[in-house]
Amino acid sequence: MPGGRAKGGRERGLRNSFCSPAPVQSGIEHFPGIWDYRDPSASETRFRSLLAQGGSLDFRLQVMSQIGRALCLQRRFDEAAAVLADAAAALRGGESTAAARVVLERGRVHRDQGEIVQATACFRRALELAGQAAEPYLTVDALHMLGHVQTGDEALQTFRGALDLARGSDDPMTRRWQCTLHDNLSAALCRRGDFAGALACAEEMEKAAPDDSRKRDARWRRGRALRRMGRIPEAQALQETLLLEAPGDGWILGELGECHWDAGRTAEASAAFEKSLDALRNNPWALAGEPDWLRSMRARCGDGNGAI
Repeated sequence: MPGGRAKGGRERGLRNSFCSPAPVQSGIEHFPGIWDYRDPSASETRFRSLLAQGGSLDFRLQVMSQIGRALCLQRRFDEAAAVLADAAAALRGGESTAAARVVLERGRVHRDQGEIVQATACFRRALELAGQAAEPYLTVDALHMLGHVQTGDEALQTFRGALDLARGSDDPMTRRWQCTLHDNLSAALCRRGDFAGALACAEEMEKAAPDDSRKRDARWRRGRALRRMGRIPEAQALQETLLLEAPGDGWILGELGECHWDAGRTAEASAAFEKSLDALRNNPWALAGEPDWLRSMRARCGDGNGAI
């Protein structure tokens, strides 16, 4: 497992944390500042430090849920499941926000291992718990994950429902979901062959993007839609511009390879696919969200060296 570490001592420490004092009144609103989704190992370290400071049971269980998520993103699934099982066992019935987070993260662990039935049950339960806790951010999170384990019209309906909730929310953090949900909708529409719809959602994603990194993601999504519409020169020019901004980015290299492939430049495509596969080899988002694309690139460039 990437970044694999001996888990026994660390997980015993988590179990012992239920007996620690509560000197800290850290707010859950601080979680977004602790997370760096591009570096889940560093995020795990920060959450473990936060857990060691103590706090209420509800707070500590929520922190443990985020440790589970960070482990999941590192594909350390057994460790993630163990942390989340400890958190679930400590729930006393009144911590509905903590319960929603724990069940949501258990669903993500199942989903990332391809266990769709179990993941779906967790996401539906998390949605119920988030509603009971009046947590709009978690409600939208649960809905967006439910969309990821659905297909076709059902997935589109779920993503659109989540987007409506995000747009109408008074909570600034919940409104930030609009960028991700436009991304989800663009991907889902592209899979259905509605490339014009996918392009429109990518453009809305860029408008809603909170920072330059997410704007770049939106432009990548726009480039994919343009390519699927047959507008190869535009798509290629866009991906080449993005590659100048983010050299070595596996997502951009892969889509640039697709532009070459669609234009009949198989040698250039193969070279780009190889670089993309190397860059995305341990990327949790690609492994969970684009396994078919990774397999397709690997088949076309003749890379048979192990599973990605």
